[in-house]
Amino acid sequence: PQAPAGSALASGHLPSAAHRGENPPRRRRPPLCRMRRSARISIFVLCAAWGSVLPGAWGASQLRGATEQAAQEGRRLDDPRGAPDELEWKRSFALGVMSVAEQHDCKRRLTAADASEACACAGEGGEGGEGIGAASWGCCVDGGVNETGSGGGELYDKTTRWRWLRRPGFTWTCAAETRCRDKYGNGRTTRGADIVFVPEAATCSSPRILMVHGDSWTGGGPNATGYFWHGSRLAAATGAIVLSVDYPLAPTCLDAACAARADFKTIVAWILRSGEYLATRVPAVDGTDLPLEGCENLPGQGPPLLIAGDSSGAGSAYSALVALSGGRERLNAGRDKFAGAVLFSGWYDLQCTSPTYVSNAYADVPRLNASFSSNDAAPLLGASWPSGDLSYAAPPAQTGWESVQLAINYAGSYQATFDPVASTAHAGAELLRELPPIYMTVGGAEVLMGENFIVAQNAAAASTADHTNEVVLDVFDGMWHDFEMYSQGCGNPASTPLWQGQLAWARAARFVRDVAATGHAPCAAGQVGGVPGGAPRTTWHMTAPPVARGDEGHAWAPSGGSEPDLFPSPRRLVEA
Repeated sequence: PQAPAGSALASGHLPSAAHRGENPPRRRRPPLCRMRRSARISIFVLCAAWGSVLPGAWGASQLRGATEQAAQEGRRLDDPRGAPDELEWKRSFALGVMSVAEQHDCKRRLTAADASEACACAGEGGEGGEGIGAASWGCCVDGGVNETGSGGGELYDKTTRWRWLRRPGFTWTCAAETRCRDKYGNGRTTRGADIVFVPEAATCSSPRILMVHGDSWTGGGPNATGYFWHGSRLAAATGAIVLSVDYPLAPTCLDAACAARADFKTIVAWILRSGEYLATRVPAVDGTDLPLEGCENLPGQGPPLLIAGDSSGAGSAYSALVALSGGRERLNAGRDKFAGAVLFSGWYDLQCTSPTYVSNAYADVPRLNASFSSNDAAPLLGASWPSGDLSYAAPPAQTGWESVQLAINYAGSYQATFDPVASTAHAGAELLRELPPIYMTVGGAEVLMGENFIVAQNAAAASTADHTNEVVLDVFDGMWHDFEMYSQGCGNPASTPLWQGQLAWARAARFVRDVAATGHAPCAAGQVGGVPGGAPRTTWHMTAPPVARGDEGHAWAPSGGSEPDLFPSPRRLVEA
């Protein structure tokens, strides 16, 4: 029976006699201990005999109980009609257990959304034959606009407000001669316009997040390929003011004559200088509670500042953290720092040799589906069984080679891909001593999963007696690269959201709130001192939580029951 809530029995602490106001009883030996030795031996023999009989009797009674229940229901346990059909069971297994089926379904819905009136917006040209009028999910959520500082896309939460921001000295040119891929235009395009997202009720004291978009350092922007929606969701979910930065793509022109081109050092420096800006000011945004003149504070006196990114953006965001931790860079002469980081499906290994490039490569594996006959026509699966990361369908060596070419383009040279600040999977402990709390997510079927484990383990292991690197790594079984971007169900309003993506977002939001309130990751606020050679707090999420994501008290660790979990909310932590 359940003990009453709040009772001593429910809490696991029973009051002593002294606490009850009674005289403690005189301690006496148990009855068995007061018996003669010969009597105790006799009892032991009898108990041993019964110990060999009772389990069988108990099992027989259980079987009789099950048989009686079956009889009442008019069936027998050994009746073949009581067992599921083999083929139906296998089909259910294929569709319900293998997460790769979700990948197929998601891609199918995304394709349908692209071709349907549900995404009735027009692009403005681009690559791969996408001409005027080509509808796409990314086009819809981004507003189908160019990246020159005008227009806007679809907000995750309608109460969030936003504006374009052009900062002096943060303009760059995307030019064809440097292979800069601006999907919304041709030739030379002026870039560098950021977007500021301000959630409802945010003030100058609200935490601030610098967001670094992905897209392999060759595309994307604050309102391209889904990042307008992504930035607005980050603000709405966390309550933080978000600056989505339009950093230079690699390689790009940094002056009129294209004499200088962007490489990883340029991009990391751009991120750090943007962090310095956000640490000290926020522009005014119409329709918010911010002052008409915006927010300004001296370095080191602002609210908590965090950094976030996905894919290649997560890689560059982490590079910025490594540069700061290793002493290569400082924010506002050391007076500011990043309080935490949220990194989705990060790309950290520029050599692209992680073992999961092979083990998680997408493939149709006939042997996995060998139990189906050729006439079974298993739904969605055909004659073979797809496995791995749907985003990387090429052979592993080809995927690795193409990734290395992008890495060289980003780093500036092949030699630069060995720099541990660029290829952070190879960063040693000397560069990782002073990292802030980090929340990382990655798909269990993702090609980049291996390097995410390496980065998380190296970061946690670099902790010292004076400082603990609080690293949380969440792995979502069967999910592909950047699955967090598809959490709403691939853009189709009628589709079922991916619970994996929804849970990743809920836990990321909880992480940000805890870091802003306590300076620590969830569950780490009471930790005293450092934990040298620690390990990341890793969770492999296999099944959907049985409670709604984001419920108060359950945003970090869904308990599945009516009682709240053991992790208090940030508000209660502050009060404590």
